[in-house]
Amino acid sequence: MATSVRAVSESPHAMALWAILIVIATALSVATLMIGFVVAVPVIGHATWHAYRDVVEADALPGRP
Repeated sequence: MATSVRAVSESPHAMALWAILIVIATALSVATLMIGFVVAVPVIGHATWHAYRDVVEADALPGRP
């Protein structure tokens, strides 16, 4: 959790934009009677994983030698 807090503090504008995009994707998914979640959740999860890997140095991740 500390790593995530640090990532947000280092790039608050990018994280705010990402949060807005997640809210929009969630709203669109709810508007389509939850069917949109079939696409939105995997896309958001995959993109979040890539963004997190780009923000956090590889050697700062737990489990790395």
